[in-house]
Order: sequence, then C-alpha cells, then structure tokens
Amino acid sequence: MNFELSPEQQLLQRTARELAGAGRLPTVSRDRERLRRLVRPGSVALIGVSDDPEKVTGRPLRYLLAGGFRGPVYAVNPHRATVQGQRSYGSVEELPMAPDVACVMVPPEAVPPVVAACARRGVGGAIVFSGGFAELGEDGRRLQRAVLDAAAGMPVVGPNSVGIINIAARAFVSPSLALERLDLEAGAIALVSQSGGMLGALLSRGTHRGLRFSHLVSTGNEADLDAFDFVDLLLDEPEVRAIALFLEAVRAPDKVRLAADRARGLGKPLVVYKLGRSAAGERAAASHTGALVGTDAVWNAFFRQRGMVRVSTVEALLEVASFLATAPPLRGPRVAIFTSTGGAASVIADRCGELGLELPAPDERTAARLATVMPGISPRGNPIDLTLAGLQPATVREVCAALAESNQYDALVAVLGSSSEFHPELTAKPLADAIPAGFPVAVYVSPQADETVRLLERSGRSTFRTPEGCAEALTLAYDYYRRLRVVRRRPPTPRARIAPSWLPPDGGRLTEWEALRLFSEFGVPMARGRPAETLEEARAAAQEIGYPIAVKALSRRLVHKSECGALALNVRDDADLASEFGRLLRSVPGMEGVLVMETAPPGVEVLVGMKRDPVVGLTLAVGLGGTAVEIYGDVALRVLPVGPEDVDEMIRELRAAPLFFGFRGRPGADTEALADAVAAFARMGETLADRLIEAEINPFVVLPRGRGVRGVDAVAMLASPRS
Repeated sequence: MNFELSPEQQLLQRTARELAGAGRLPTVSRDRERLRRLVRPGSVALIGVSDDPEKVTGRPLRYLLAGGFRGPVYAVNPHRATVQGQRSYGSVEELPMAPDVACVMVPPEAVPPVVAACARRGVGGAIVFSGGFAELGEDGRRLQRAVLDAAAGMPVVGPNSVGIINIAARAFVSPSLALERLDLEAGAIALVSQSGGMLGALLSRGTHRGLRFSHLVSTGNEADLDAFDFVDLLLDEPEVRAIALFLEAVRAPDKVRLAADRARGLGKPLVVYKLGRSAAGERAAASHTGALVGTDAVWNAFFRQRGMVRVSTVEALLEVASFLATAPPLRGPRVAIFTSTGGAASVIADRCGELGLELPAPDERTAARLATVMPGISPRGNPIDLTLAGLQPATVREVCAALAESNQYDALVAVLGSSSEFHPELTAKPLADAIPAGFPVAVYVSPQADETVRLLERSGRSTFRTPEGCAEALTLAYDYYRRLRVVRRRPPTPRARIAPSWLPPDGGRLTEWEALRLFSEFGVPMARGRPAETLEEARAAAQEIGYPIAVKALSRRLVHKSECGALALNVRDDADLASEFGRLLRSVPGMEGVLVMETAPPGVEVLVGMKRDPVVGLTLAVGLGGTAVEIYGDVALRVLPVGPEDVDEMIRELRAAPLFFGFRGRPGADTEALADAVAAFARMGETLADRLIEAEINPFVVLPRGRGVRGVDAVAMLASPRS
C-alpha cells in the first residue's frame, strides 16, 4: 500500500541516500555485494540433501522446486546419483558453477571440511543448518571456531540456522515447516530472528492472519554474520518498509548503532523483541544507580536512543511491525475511536489515556456531519458508538470518511464486534475502502474472525488481537514518528584532556573527597567541601566554609553513609563538631578522616549517575533523588554519548518532572543548570572511558530557577588501568 511520506521523512530519506552515495553513511557489512548474494541468491547448492522430501534435510530441495525458484538448484550427496529426481553431485568441487549460497546439512564434525571446500570453490556464502556447536558447550565452541577458520573469509550464516527466505524471489532456502504453505505473498516486512523456531512460528502466525513478509533470516549461533549484518543489508531492499527482530542477545552494539542510524535516516522502522527481561542477577550493585539500572533497562534506553521500537510481547512484534510498514506516519497524538461494541472501545480509550494519547470529542462541524448519517445517535463523545443499528456499510463508510477528513484527528481506531466474524461485508469491507490512503487506521477485531483479519491486512489495514495491543501500537508509532522529526545534534566531543594524574593508579572505590574533587575538575557544580584528618583541621575547614555544615566519614569502604551513621548533618558550631567527630571516629572502622561540607539550600533532589554495562558501555541515569530513590524508581536512562536533546528528554520524561516546572505554585527549578551539569558529568564519563566503573551524585540539589545546582554526595569507582 502506497502513501505519501511526511516532509520530514522525505528529507531524511534524501539525506540518507545522498550520504550513502557519497560514501559518508557508515554501513555494517564488510563485503556488501558478496553478502547480498545470501539474500538475493541466483543459485543454491544443498550439501547433504536427503532423497526423502519429508526429512529436515530433504525439505529445502522440495520447497525450492515447488515454490518456483527460478535459478539452478544443485543437490550434493556423494551417496546418491539422484536426489528427489534431480542429479546429485559428489562434492561441491564437481558443481558446474560456484553457487551464490551453499546450505550445509551434514553432521557437525563434517561441517569444517565442507565449509573449507565451499570457500575454495568460490561459493558466495554458506548457511550452516547443522546443530551441535557452541550451544552444547566448550567442545562445540571449538568446533564452531573451526568452521569460521575453514571459511577463510567466506560469509557464514549459523551454525544452527534455519536459513534465509526471500519471498519475492521464491528463494525458500530453509527447512522450516512454515513453508508448507508455498502460496506466500511478498510484502513489506522483513523478519530477522536469532531463534529458528521463533522465525517459523512468526512466519506461520503472520501469514495466517494476512501479513506479508519480504524476507526472513535465521542467524542461529552467529559465528560470523549476526542479525545486524542482515538488518544493514535488508535496509537496501526497496520493498522492505520495516524490519522486525527477535533477539536473544546483542553481541556487537556498534553494529546496532550503525544499522539503527541508517534505518532512521531511511525512515524504515526497526521493531525489536528482546529476551532477558528478568531482573535476576541485577541486584548486587552497590550504588543506587546500580540497583536502579538493570540490564533490561539499559537495552530499553539503548534501543530507544537509536530510534528503534521495542515491544514487550511476541504478538506485538508482528502487529507493530505490520502497522509501521503499512500505515502512514502518525503526525500527532489525537485519536478517534468508532465502535459498535462499547466495552472494547472503553478498554482502548482507557489505555490510550494512560499512554498519553488524546481522545478529543468531535467538533461542531464534524458532529454535524456525523449526525446526518447517525440518526438518533448523539455523536458528541469519543469513542463514537454506532450501536448495532448503525452497522450498515454506507454508515460505516460515511463515519470513517467524516473522522478522517475532519483535520481533528491523527489516527482512527475501528472496533469491530461480533458481526465481523460472520458478515465482514458489513464493517470490514467498507472500512477497508473508506479511509483515505494517507490516514492511519488501526483495527481491533473483537471476535476470532480470520477472514475479516486477512481481508483488512491485505488491504493495508493493520489489525490487533487485543484492545490494549491496539492502543500500545498507536503509542509506539506516535513516539517513533515524533522522535524521527527531532533533528538531533551530535554529542559534543569531550574536551581534549586526560584523567587527572592524582587518581589512584590501581583504581578501586574513591573516597568521597576524591570523588567530589574529580567531579569538580570536570565542571560539575558540587557543594564546597574540605577534607580533614584531625579535629583541628575540621574546625579550620568549618570556619572557612561557614556553619551549619555536614560532616562525613571518609572511607573507601563506605557507600551509603546514612545507613551506617557515618555522617552528621546540621552541625551548628565547634562544640557540635567536636562531638560528631568523636562519634564518627569511634563508630566507623577504617576511617581516613572526615569531609566537611557546606549545607546545600533546599531544592529538588535529583540522582545523577553513571554505570558501566559490560556490553554497551557507560550508561547515564537521571532520576528523583534522596534516600527514597530506590523506592520510587523514577529514573531516565541513556547510553553514552548523549546530546543536548537526550539530557532535556531525560528530565522531562521523569514522573517527577512537574516538580521542576513550578508544581502547585512552587517556583520552577533551574533545569538549564541541571542540564549543563548532567552534560558535564557525561563528558567526564566519556573522557575517563574504560577507567570508570560507576559514578553517582545523590542528592544533586536543583535550586530555584537562576540559582544553579549543587552536588551534595559523591561516589565513584575506577577500574585499574591494567584491567
């Protein structure tokens, strides 16, 4: 289904193509023309193919022949003269030509020599269907490395792959039983899956409901090529409008960044379902940031920053990818709902409201137009209920047209009731015909109405199995297009500097004074503080700073001082100081002195932290701070590097954001100073790079507008330069 792209999308696509043509838009893949032969094969060899067309090793030949593949297909089986009626060759060396793709279906120990033979013969690339490699342990990993060595630079997919399918080319290079339906129609959705089983399941479920795919790729163990090598390739395919990804792990985040940036520039959404949402193993971190920022939260931030759309269910992976591939862009959050069944529409309306979409009632002009085709029904609300009496094709067409042409709404949700199961001509057909091509529409089909679902999907109208899924897809689409319109400036390059020479050479946890000094040297505004080893030094520091003060024990063992009584607040004079100094000396083992700090004026308490993720690197967190930070869990997260727009978004997406903007008559907070401070904190992380394990300021006090910010508590841990 064709529709007009928004001006922003047209500009992005033109820019991306110009950059690509000039060689300035980075790509992922190393030899694109050779890799392209894997997704556009003109010839295929099947090594180890069975004469039994029902066996796993026999099905690929049957699917290629019966599916209409137009290129030569070579059977390689040294034990047979013919396979399924086709001539069989004894080895890949005997083939009359070097095929684009060789499918390897032999026992695991035989795979390395077969792959080596393919490389010598000049085969474009090998897809290893065989299992029994890294998934089985160390012996399997050694065998998998042997496969890669044998390839000698020839691209390898798998092992443990279920192949690559190009539907338009009828290249069904796969043993997946989902291909028993050979009448697959080519469409605009590409699917890349690290799980072969899920690729088959998604193909089966999607085609059953009328979705049309362009390509399907199973990457298996990813010994060589990974999912994002194929994302990068598929972005160049003109028929691909969106790419759905089923991910078990991400091994090369730099590839993800490059591929996602290309996808964003081309206006081709990447929709991701990633395993690993469990919080198990994420609770042992010492800092508040560590406890708040789990692995799954990091991936949420990483994907969103790169303009990718993450979904939480496998069903949503299909539905959201279909919606983004076929529906025009959502230019705003205003949604109209029309229905003949009130309950389901109310569920959608509730969920839309929760997610921030708007449901304005029809204005006078639209209401008057609706009234002419809905006699006896008051079209003043939203959802707009046709009732059973209004279920006539002409009524449905007129209501849809009135809402789509009103300029009041950015999208339409149609809720189809029980009539759609038995009488799709009443609602589904007029709905498919009535909406202008440039207007987004999502359809919740309440009953199990397979014929209606297929009719709508084939007409380019996305359908949804649940009312909540419908609302969530609209929200994700709106957020995707909203973020697509934001012109993002590159993050500033860190100032040319090195880590301070006084930092402990062996790394480890810094004392709070060292952390405060480090942050200050990078331009992060911190409360004034002075270290003291004796009571006399503490008194001198207090006189310099001015009472009242805070006194904190200095020890590399301490993180949360309030939990172990290692600090004293509101110390008002020398007598108080002497008493508290003595108490800390007696109660804090290994105390190296105290830190005397000024008392920050009251303001909004914020947490600002960084933590190193083992895969993506340093992550930046901004959230509601103070001692209750982990209770509320109100935190926004990004992966470094960050730009000015990222920092501003982080502040605004907090649930506590109203506190910064004059909540209930209170003065607004100095968000500009906060943004500058967070940016300086992030630059510190970029400069320290691999040396920084984690750093945190909590609380970071944001004062009223124009008065700045003050960091009150500082934590940092460094890695050893040798590590």
